[in-house]
This record gives sequence, structure tokens and C-alpha cells, in this order.
Amino acid sequence: MDRKGLKLFRLRLFENNIFDDLDIVFFDKENSAKEPFTSLIIGPNGTGKSNLLRIIILLFQELDEFKKSGKRVARFAGKFHFEYYLNGIKFQYFNAEFSENKSGKIVNEIEPEVRLMGDRAKKSDIGIPESIIATSIMLTDKFPTGISAFKAYNYLGVKYNSNTARTTTFIRRTVESLFKTLDNQLSLSNIKIGLKFLAYDPYLYISYTPRYKHIIFQESLKQSTFENFFLKFWEYTRRKEDSPPWSFGAFKRLKKNHPEKIPKLVKLCRKIKSSLQKVYPGSRSEFFGFDIFDMPYTNEELGLINELYALDLISYPSISFRKQKKEFEIEDSSSGEYHFISGFIGLLATIQKNSLVLIDEPENSLHPNWQMKYISFLKSVFSKFKSCHFVVATHSHFMVSDLNGLSSTLVALSKNGKVEANLIPSNTYGWSAEEILLNVFQTPSTRNFYLSEELGEIFRLISEEPSQRNLAEIKKRITKLKQLDLSGLSKEDPLKDVLSELFKKFSNA
Repeated sequence: MDRKGLKLFRLRLFENNIFDDLDIVFFDKENSAKEPFTSLIIGPNGTGKSNLLRIIILLFQELDEFKKSGKRVARFAGKFHFEYYLNGIKFQYFNAEFSENKSGKIVNEIEPEVRLMGDRAKKSDIGIPESIIATSIMLTDKFPTGISAFKAYNYLGVKYNSNTARTTTFIRRTVESLFKTLDNQLSLSNIKIGLKFLAYDPYLYISYTPRYKHIIFQESLKQSTFENFFLKFWEYTRRKEDSPPWSFGAFKRLKKNHPEKIPKLVKLCRKIKSSLQKVYPGSRSEFFGFDIFDMPYTNEELGLINELYALDLISYPSISFRKQKKEFEIEDSSSGEYHFISGFIGLLATIQKNSLVLIDEPENSLHPNWQMKYISFLKSVFSKFKSCHFVVATHSHFMVSDLNGLSSTLVALSKNGKVEANLIPSNTYGWSAEEILLNVFQTPSTRNFYLSEELGEIFRLISEEPSQRNLAEIKKRITKLKQLDLSGLSKEDPLKDVLSELFKKFSNA
């Protein structure tokens, strides 16, 4: 593995309130660095995939605080030993030492410290990823929010206070992310790839409705009128002089901190006036907008459009797409499409070199055809960011079949009394659904070809002459079958009876 970028290596937890003791290895062999490295974490409900992603973020938050103060501010309980690579340097952050003896593992808690290539690190030498990005389309995701002091952390999930706030904030944030990427031709090309992934046309239209257009959006607008609209609001609105709108405070801050923007805003309002369109013929309502692939505004003007929104002079934005030349708004898309677009654009706007990207259950609401291409899509769009590590928690066996073993690893969580983590050694790229269900998820489907094939091989071994019969191989294969989750087989399935008889005959296997 090329360790020049950011790569998680290993996390050990002891006496954790969720996992108790857990040892998870993210890679153990040399891999290609021609594309971003991906770790897929799979496991049934209750194995703590989402909590694991949260703990990783909290560990880096602690490291960020440790780098500033030299002390640990504990963000979760228990003992831990965390290892990762950044620019070829191995970092270890831990508060426990452990050893093995005949009676088992001994774990001793110590003062937290950070080591750099085995030696104690100075505060200033502690390496933090350029950006740590967490994204999910679930309202119940476990990602922390509102960590303003942790500058590297970006939460792109959907948790908000209400459905209305969630919708408007989600769209506005998507547009703000878009504006950050539009000066980059590579980002525009990647957005086209994302639209193509969803079978959309290369078209993304953003529109706004102007407010107070009879005052502000006029070709003859003067700067004095623009300023007085806020400073003497009672002359232009029905508000009383002692009841200013919230935009009054926003304008005062703008005038104090960035007075040079005001004449530019006036000029932009005049320009918008000349581009206003009727919502429909004969309508009094008007709007202005643009296709991002045919941009009529400069990057500076896009920033000023955000200022107009902050001053409550335009509505929150609307986003429209085209599919087979038919236009529709983002609210009319499926939930999978809706969240995919926003999360994807948010990633484009926030990812940097040496980033850690944590994605929780992206398959929710995604069609199986999209799930099968999702990992390849990420690697293609973000190929420029080969120094980044994508960690994806999922239930989707379709995504497992999209893992290229040269740049990916597969970690399986299981729960047998306690949660265990195993790094799957096989390259699962191109595996069939049945093969993955049986060999990775340990869940055979009804009439599973590979289960039937395994039984056929066992019966072939049994049918051999006793003197030639390989009893050890038979027992090995039956032991493997005993470890499967057979709940996917119906009560009437004759394979259940066959398996039951085999288990009885070889009960000591």
C-alpha cells in the first residue's frame, strides 16, 4: 500500500460500552494507489457499524484537541489504541497498553499519548486529515453534528429539526456547495458523470424568486435606495420603526464588515432585473435562474447571490433537472436521487487531498443497479484524490461485488455474544449475489446455487469407499455450513431437512 496519503490502519477498543473489546484492521497487504482506497464495512443490524464510524470521528476530534492542548478531552468511554498513516508517517493514539499471558489479554489504562513512527510525538507534529467528511441519508445516523471547533470536520447528513427546515436547508446547502465547485472544469465534468449515473441529462438549473422587486430589482436602482430599504425599512414596508426585520441586522453587519460589496450588489440587482422571466405567460410572478453548464454569472456574482439570500431579497433556491428532455424539480425526484445528488455535490465541494470520507448506508433508497456501480462511481469521480480513504458501512451485497481488491478491503462485523471484526481476504470484485450472500454475509438464499454445490461435494465425499473417505474434509465443510445463518431458507425447504440430518450424523464436526 502506498502510505503517502491518509489511510486508517487499525483500531482496538477495550471495555467499550458498545463493542466491549473489538479489534478492526482496515488493511494488511500492499495495494494499488492508482485510485482512492476504499474500505467496505458490512454486518447485520446490531453490530455497530454506524457507531464505529462515529468513534473514528471522535478519535480525530480528540487528536485535534490533543494537538492544541496536549491533553485528552475524552469523547467516549473505554480504552483504545488507534493507528493510521498520513503522508507515509504512522501515528498511534492510545490510552492503554496490553499484553498476553496464559490467562488471556491484560489491558492497563495509561495516560493518553500520541506516537509518531514509534516515538512520542510533539503536539505540533500530530497529523490530522485535511478534511473528515461524514455523509448519510438517514435521519438516525450516528454522526456528530455542530463541532464548530473541529475545523477539519464536515457533516453532510440530513439531520435537522423539521421536515420543512430539512428540505430548504438541504437544497440551499447543495447550491452553496455547487457554487464552490463551479470555477473548476473538472468538478463540472464530474457533476455530469453524477447526472449520467442517475440517467439524467447534462442539465442542472438553479432558480430564485426575487422579493421586493418593485423596489430592489429595477434597472434604475440606486445605491442610496438599496441602503435605505434596510436602514429606513419602515418607509418601504408595513413594519413599525421599532420592529425591524431580521435582514436589518444582516445588512448592518455587511455595511460594517464588507461595505465594498454594496455597490456590487446594486449592480447585480440591475442585471437580474434584465433577466427576469414570467413563471407562466401572463403571470405577475417572476424568477431568474441559470443552467450551471451555461453560466451567465461570474464566480464573484454567485457569491453575491448568496448575499442577496442572506439579506432576504431572494427566495431560497430551487433545483431542476432533466431526464429524457423532461424537466422536473429536485423535490419530485425519488428519495434516493434526491440524497445522492446532494451528498455527491457536497463531497465535491469539501474533499481535499488526505481526506477521510465516512459514508453510512448509502444504499438506502438506491436502486440495485446503482448499488452495483456505487464504489466504482466513487473511485472514478474522485480519482484525483487517490490520497484519500473512503470508509463505507453497508448492508448491500451488491456493493461487495463492486470492490476492486487492488484498492479496496472488506471488513465483516459479526456478533457471536460480542462483536468481532474480520478482514475478508478474498477479492470479491464481480462475485454474484448468491456467492456473496453465502461466503461473505454467511446467509444462503433459497435454492442457493453455492449451497447446493457445497452439499453436492459433501455427498460426493461421503459416497467414496470408507477406506478412501476424507473424513477431515467432510467435517471441515460441515463446520462451515453450521456457521451459516439459515433463516433465509423457508420451513418447507427440503434443504433444511438435509442439513439437519447431516449435522446429526456428524454431530462432533
